[in-house]
Amino acid sequence: MRKLKSVLLKAVAAIFLLLLVLVLAVLFINRKDQPPSEAAVKLQKIAANVPPVVDRDNAYVYVFGLSSQENSDTGSAALKHVDWLRKYLANVDAYQQPEYPGEKRERAEKRDPELKQFTDLCRENNRGCAESLEQDPARVKAWTERNAKLIDDYEQLLELRQWRELWPGDLRFPTAPMSYVFEGQRLMLLKAWVMAGKGEVAGCKSLLERDLKFWRMTLAESSSLTGKLLATTAIEQHFKMGNLVLRQLPATDASKAIPEGWRAPISARERSMERIMANEWEFADKAGGRAAQTVEARSTEEQTIAHVVWAKLVGRFLFQPQATSNANAARMLAIVKVFDREYRDIPAADKTMQASKEFAPKGLLGIGIYNPVGELLVNLGGVDTFSKYGFRLANLEGARRAALLTAQLRGDGVKIEGVADAVKGSELRDPYDGKPFAWNPRENSILFRQTLAGRTDLKLVY
Repeated sequence: MRKLKSVLLKAVAAIFLLLLVLVLAVLFINRKDQPPSEAAVKLQKIAANVPPVVDRDNAYVYVFGLSSQENSDTGSAALKHVDWLRKYLANVDAYQQPEYPGEKRERAEKRDPELKQFTDLCRENNRGCAESLEQDPARVKAWTERNAKLIDDYEQLLELRQWRELWPGDLRFPTAPMSYVFEGQRLMLLKAWVMAGKGEVAGCKSLLERDLKFWRMTLAESSSLTGKLLATTAIEQHFKMGNLVLRQLPATDASKAIPEGWRAPISARERSMERIMANEWEFADKAGGRAAQTVEARSTEEQTIAHVVWAKLVGRFLFQPQATSNANAARMLAIVKVFDREYRDIPAADKTMQASKEFAPKGLLGIGIYNPVGELLVNLGGVDTFSKYGFRLANLEGARRAALLTAQLRGDGVKIEGVADAVKGSELRDPYDGKPFAWNPRENSILFRQTLAGRTDLKLVY
């Protein structure tokens, strides 16, 4: 029995010694953080190189005025709203959400269920949207007349030439009330549809031109992922409803009304992920630093041995802020490089990146000894999510080509029975594989495949 106890004690001592050696090895390996990497330095410079815009010239600021009372001056209301937010956020605790005082403008689609139903239809079904418009033109005209103030406010927004998000990395700062913007855009495009029905070619072309010019500027200037995707949504809506505006014109006028912006390819700067990835990196960097500080601060307040040990292990040894920042920066820059390529090279480059040892998702056993907490945090944010966003931006070129093709064929007077052959022979093709766009004879629609972004096909009714 004594011999057995002796063996057990030696075994326990050996296990304890082994664990101690492992702990000491982990602490030794994690004794130093890394210096900032080239990728981290580059992203820091990009994030910092965003020149400010004065409030009265900033379209982003103007958006805050769109939710104000209908009888107010939108520009003045926007400046007051943002000034109030600045003062509020300077005197509140972290994560406390501000609620601007006063009544808000009631959205038109909330007041009018029929308009809401129409809007929902048009988001998903270009053909159904066209049929709904043609079914009751007087109803469409009434919608635009009842909401003339919102349309006018939206047209004032289009006059602004600069867009700069405020505090894109501050979770407390509320997102600009973009629902009013999208509603204003839809109503203005309905106004253009009504004008097209009257044969006002120059007028409806001007509205389409100004709308796309503004949103392409916003697409290029956005620093946040949210801002970039909001601009993308507006441009998608522009092409879908703009197609219906041009469809309302006789074939002889349709070509004259095509906006010049439809003919200009989406530029590398407009679809670039550089600024938004720099902002995402900076936000994650700050969040990681705050998390480490919170752990240490709580341990100091509670002053228990367990909390102090845990804070030292996690906050100082098992989590290396700069190493985590470097790993995150490498991911963000890899995504930027994938989507800076020519369209035909993007899908293969994305697959290669996602399958690479550096960026593929890791299981718990794949997490290394150095900076395990940081590696775990970086691993939680898969590159596949950002890839879908990248494809959504890149898809705008496909949407532009499909919209331009539809308008040009219509302007050339191509009959329904000849569209399939005309689509095959056109130089306007899918940007990714160079193949002709698809033609759906059942719905009389030209199709662009958006599956790489995890979205359904874009269908533009002919």
